[in-house]
Amino acid sequence: MSNANTPFGLKPVQMLSGANWTAKVRLAYVSASYATALFVGDPVDIDSTNSEKEAAIKHMSVIKAAIAGPTLGVIVGIPQELIAIPQFTGAYAGGYPNLNQNYLPASTGGFVYVTFDQGDIIYEVQGDGYAAPSAGWIGWNANLKQTAAGSTVTGLSGLNMDTGTTTAPAVTNTLGWKIIGAVDRPDNDMTSVNAKWLVINNNVRLASQIAGIGS
Repeated sequence: MSNANTPFGLKPVQMLSGANWTAKVRLAYVSASYATALFVGDPVDIDSTNSEKEAAIKHMSVIKAAIAGPTLGVIVGIPQELIAIPQFTGAYAGGYPNLNQNYLPASTGGFVYVTFDQGDIIYEVQGDGYAAPSAGWIGWNANLKQTAAGSTVTGLSGLNMDTGTTTAPAVTNTLGWKIIGAVDRPDNDMTSVNAKWLVINNNVRLASQIAGIGS
């Protein structure tokens, strides 16, 4: 059985303690000056450009994280924008939810729901199409790889775990994600490429004794 190639970025599935992931997230701001689209499953980091930070000073401002981090957290949802429709009154006088908005287009600005990660969230991620899994990878580190564009249809990220296209999993401590196991599911063929893995953040922006970021 081969694995379907259906990238989705990073999907939180459990806490490292063994507890269920509670879906507790924070709202983060994205500047209209940021010219990169963001999708569910994309890892993000703090936006270091002061001019792009939220004028209201209420939310962390974020951009897409580098493939090796540091990583603040992962996008798990996009708040629905309100579309103004003049003839609507009452409950929808302020606008009608745009139910088609499942990603944040480039240079539009807005908000995203993010897991503020302290290295304690387990994520599922798909391996790319370069190499079949190796048992030796468990306990090693890996980077992410942008093997496809995010989908404007599903709203999901196109990021995969790099299995050697650019950087193979290794003991190297500077790689961004630690592999803690394979997804134990009948549809996950661990002898084939595009296998699904469980990883945790190995370059945590919110770790203690980390310098602040900004300009």
